[in-house]
Amino acid sequence: MAMFPSTVQTANPPGIAGDFADAGYFATATAHPGRWVGTSGIIPGNFVWGNYEDGVALGSGTSGQQPIGILRRSFVGVGFDPTVSSGAVAMQGAREVAPITHGCMWMTTTADVSVKNGVFKAFARLSDGALVPGAVGATVAGAVETPWEIHTSGLAGEIVKVVRR
Repeated sequence: MAMFPSTVQTANPPGIAGDFADAGYFATATAHPGRWVGTSGIIPGNFVWGNYEDGVALGSGTSGQQPIGILRRSFVGVGFDPTVSSGAVAMQGAREVAPITHGCMWMTTTADVSVKNGVFKAFARLSDGALVPGAVGATVAGAVETPWEIHTSGLAGEIVKVVRR
C-alpha cells in the first residue's frame, strides 16, 4: 500500500505537468537516429538536457548548460522508476523521446509565482530539471535561466503555464 494516496485536492489543477497547455503550435528537438533517455530516467514535465553527438537525454544538467526542452507527458515507455524519485512516474532509460523546444506547456512550480508582479522567467533546477521561477535577468542558485516564460500564477507545488514562442 505504499502507493495509496495520502492527500486529497480541494480544487482541480488547470492541467497535468508535461501536457500541452493550448492547441497552438509546438516544436521538438530530435537527433539522428533519435534521442534516448539516459539510465537515470526523466520525470515528464521537467526540463531535459542532452547533446546531439550521442543522442542521450538527461534529467539533470551542469552550471551554464541550457536544457534542450521540456519532456512531454506520454505514456509510451513510462513506468515507475524508483531510482528517480520514490513513486514518481518517470520515463525509463533507453526510451526514445522528443523534448518540446517551443510551445505552451504545463509544469509544476517549486516556488510561489505571481504574474501580476511582472514577467517571470522559467529557470531549470540543475539537479532534476524542475521549474524554478525567477525574475528576468536574475540569478537563481542551483538553476539555469531558460528561454521559457511563466504565464500563470501558482503556489509552490501547483501547475503553471510556461510558454516559449
